[in-house]
Formats: sequence, structure tokens, C-alpha cells
Amino acid sequence: MLLNWLVNAFGAFGGFLAVLLGLFEFVHNGNRWLFSGTLFLVGVIQISLGLTTAGIEDCSVLFAPTILLIGPFAYGSILALVEDDFRFTIWHPGLLLPAATAAVINFYFPAWALVPMILAVCVSLLCSIMLARFLRHVRERRTQMLIAIFLLDFVAIGSLLFLANWIDRRLYTAAQTGITLVICLLYFVKVRFPETATTIRNQVVQARYARTRLNGLDRKELLTRLEHLMGSELYAHENLTLSALARQMELTPHQLSELINREFQMGFFSFVNSFRIKAARELLVRTEKSVLEIAFEVGFNNKSSFNEAFLKFAGTAPVQYRKGGLPTAKMGQEL
Repeated sequence: MLLNWLVNAFGAFGGFLAVLLGLFEFVHNGNRWLFSGTLFLVGVIQISLGLTTAGIEDCSVLFAPTILLIGPFAYGSILALVEDDFRFTIWHPGLLLPAATAAVINFYFPAWALVPMILAVCVSLLCSIMLARFLRHVRERRTQMLIAIFLLDFVAIGSLLFLANWIDRRLYTAAQTGITLVICLLYFVKVRFPETATTIRNQVVQARYARTRLNGLDRKELLTRLEHLMGSELYAHENLTLSALARQMELTPHQLSELINREFQMGFFSFVNSFRIKAARELLVRTEKSVLEIAFEVGFNNKSSFNEAFLKFAGTAPVQYRKGGLPTAKMGQEL
């Protein structure tokens, strides 16, 4: 009895930790909302598992739809991390179709409950294969091991939930414990190795540009033109995109992305934000405008994103910088 209570408590801890991590990511890294959503979904399935295993409420109808959402959200998180101009296309909502199908079957056709769980296992495996192929260029051993653990756990959890429905419901406990262990590992990695996301991005980008598309182009002339465009306060356009800047540079988006990544060792948005923060630093010193006014003036659409970027590039908060703090320049450092 005590063991069951401890296991349920450990699972509940994992669920709330996932929700808190998701909330933290959303508040401090609003541009990573897909990753925040992934963590929230993990929290939902953990709390649902806890209620089910404790006999408080049977939430098994939520398992398949939630797992079917975690896969697309996790895949979208990686795309958003490594793509300089990531945006949703007309096809992306189709990734949510399996989850919607599972929800409809669970709530309206309970006799077919086996179908959503089979679908969940298949989609979990498919998403894991897609992520593994996408991340195959990561060469750092520690990061490779972490990716392997997360992907294998994703498939294992889906399989355990499927088996628990039809073989032994005690397997819910195994799934719950496994998820909590991975959440704890994620928290440890975030605290101990905060550069992991940057490592993944840099190595995937490096592999992507192994075959250059800049051959035959005058890079020096391109860099001069790029500096001229950014110097004309093009960065202050809130909706500036890689494609829009590429058109003005008479390049393809891929060529411009490669140019920025190779010459400045950062992605497009970090590159633009470096100019925005440089302008903001000057405005904080020379004017009496509020921090929010300055954020909007240099191209940010909310204070949270501005504060995050300012801390990254200036090494301190905007208010402290204005008060005369001594920032450490971080131009070019990745998130």
C-alpha cells in the first residue's frame, strides 16, 4: 500500500513538474511555445495516469489523444528550433487529425477503444523515426544519448499504455514512473547543460549547409549590402521575415540563411535581434522612453521577448542597464 502511494506521489510530482517547466518555457521563451505545449501535454497525461491508477477517476480515454498530440508538438518544437523562418503551412493542421480521430472514437464509439491506442503506438513510432532522421546529424555523444533516451521512452510509453488497456492495468504505473524519470532527466539537462538546445541546432544547421549554395557569389559584397539594409533600421519592422529580407538581398531564403549562419554563427532571428538590442541599448541611455516603448520601437511585439533578447545580448536586464549596470556583451551567443 505504501509502495503504491509512493509511486502515485512520484507520478504526480512528474506531472506537476512538467506543467511548471512548460509554464517557465512559455513565460521566458515565448517563441518556444510548441515545446511548452509538449511539456503541458506530458503533464496532462501524467496527471491523468495518476488519477486512473489511484482509482479516483478513469481518465484512460485521454491517453491516446494526448499521446497523438505530443508527437506532432515535439516534432514542431525541433523544426522551430532549427528552422530560421519556421511558420505553419496548410499541411501542419493535418498532424492533429489522428488526435481528433482518437478523441471522437473514445467519446462516441467506446466499443472501438482499441483503435485509438493502436493509432497512438503507430504515430509514436512514426514521430520518433522522423525526429531521429532529423536529428541524425547531431554528433556530440552526450546529446546523442539524451535524444535516444527521449525517443525510446516516447515509443515505450505509448506501448505500455496500449498493453495496460488489454493485459494488465498495473502497466499504467510503469508508464507513469517512466514519464516522471524522463521529466526529471529533462530538468537536469536544462539546469546542468543549458547549451544542449544550441548544440542540437548548430550541428543540424552545420550539416544542412555542408554543401554550400553560395558558390559564385561575392560574399563580401553580400555582407556589405546586408549591413546597409540592417543599418537602415529594417530590423525595426516587427514582421520582418527571412523570405522578405532574402528578396531585398536578391537571394533565396536558403542562401541568406546560410550566409548568416556561416558569417555570424547565429540564426536569422538572433541576427535581427542583435541589431534590435544594439539600438535599444542606445535608446535606453539617450532617451527617457519607457522600456516597453523602446521594445516596440526597435521591432519587438511584447516585453517578455524583448527582455529575453536583451539579457542574451547585453548580459543584463534593460532596467539595470539603464541604471548603469556593467553588461557583458554577448553578441552572437545562441539561446
